[in-house]
Amino acid sequence: EEVGARYTRDQMSALLKHTSTTDIEDREKIIMTGVLNLKAKKIRDVMTNLEDVFMLEANRIVDDELVLNVYGFGYSRIPVYEGEKNNIVGLVYARDFALPDTESGKFTVRHIVNFCKHRYGTSITPDDSSYDVFNLFKKEQYHLGIVVEYDNTSEKDPRARAVGIVTFEDIIEEMIQEEIVDETDVFTDNRRKVRNVLSQAPDFSVFIRQNTTEVISKISAQMKVAVFQFLSTSIEPFKEKFISSTILSRLLNIDLYKEYEYDEDDSKVGKTTYIYEYDKPVDYFVLIINGNAELETGKEKIVSEIGSFYYFGVSALYNPDEKLDDLIRSKSNRFRPFIPDFSLRVSEDVQILRIRRVHWLAAVRATYFEKKQTASGDAPMVNSNGERIDLLIQELEKVNRVDSSNTNGCLTGDMMHERTSSLALASDGAIEHEKLLAQNQASSILSNSNKISPDSPINSDRNTPTLKENQRDKLFRSFTTPTPPPSP
Repeated sequence: EEVGARYTRDQMSALLKHTSTTDIEDREKIIMTGVLNLKAKKIRDVMTNLEDVFMLEANRIVDDELVLNVYGFGYSRIPVYEGEKNNIVGLVYARDFALPDTESGKFTVRHIVNFCKHRYGTSITPDDSSYDVFNLFKKEQYHLGIVVEYDNTSEKDPRARAVGIVTFEDIIEEMIQEEIVDETDVFTDNRRKVRNVLSQAPDFSVFIRQNTTEVISKISAQMKVAVFQFLSTSIEPFKEKFISSTILSRLLNIDLYKEYEYDEDDSKVGKTTYIYEYDKPVDYFVLIINGNAELETGKEKIVSEIGSFYYFGVSALYNPDEKLDDLIRSKSNRFRPFIPDFSLRVSEDVQILRIRRVHWLAAVRATYFEKKQTASGDAPMVNSNGERIDLLIQELEKVNRVDSSNTNGCLTGDMMHERTSSLALASDGAIEHEKLLAQNQASSILSNSNKISPDSPINSDRNTPTLKENQRDKLFRSFTTPTPPPSP
């Protein structure tokens, strides 16, 4: 019987390197070599050093800023330390922050750690073989392990001190000899902090609660993130084709939210508050965020109760027959009548997101200019004062000027407040984002001449952040100067 040749790992690696055959592609050779070398590869060569690890302190309060930092970094698993960073006490997942109340100030990261009790490797050392750790992860069903060194200087039992982390993905990358990067990764290389220029991970920092109107301040950051994810993935007019993630997140942080308070006594005497009323044309899309409403449909007027994340009026924004180029190039922001064949009325306290067609068109056009600017590699546009031009604000100003002229100067106080406050909030959101979310100063916009109508669902005495002085004066003139009637 013929005895086959025997090769060591090193010999097989060298053989693969110097063998020329059409049966094995170069990429396959690289992967085979990576697998053969895995046993000799030490964890210290694979792990992410502790100073490069995004971590959370166990006693930190779970608030909007923390939650959005977690989402912003894009990691699914996050180590938790107590006191010093080398004292890791647990692990949290990004999804664990979806439910805790960020407004109460009662929840800490430790509460989440103790409740979830996620498992992870705790006894991995820098000198362990990557192959052995790979088998450990498979056996114990871990995805992440803490790499520790033992301090033998003490007379007591050696103390474990964390020096880094290693993940299942790190070891797979060593096997295939290539970084695994998906569309949501912020970095292409975690150890070298090389940013992924193609990352589609949205920046949620704009959603951190600021001193805004009473209604928008009641919408938590997590809820805004949930609304963002729902709109951008489930509803056609808000997908990336029309509105980029950057513009959509900015749009959702302006004053497009409404709150209706249900009055049982008024309901008993026939006073009904409608969000949509049968056969009455409107130009807005509505998404229910919190609370319930009653939907009345059909000739039989069948009533059903609907709740969060039901939406209506998509056709008020967008007609599938419309081409994107026409939307961008058209100078018309014409009212698109959506005539509901149903009624939607308030049956309890309810919060909604209401987006008019003009707001949607502004976001679509801002996205077009944003993509054009990115593709050309041009620097961001600046105004005469050297300030960066916010594309969404620019388009909102345009459509509001056109919209106000179309009303022949007959703006109600409520309409004026909605337009000016939405622009003010969007502008200040951009300013705050540029200043790394420094605390902005709240002031009133057109405070003496622009009060909320008594008929508005919400009456708020709280001030809203203003635009810069030149923008405010410009808005004041456009909103308070009646448009002269057309010549006969």
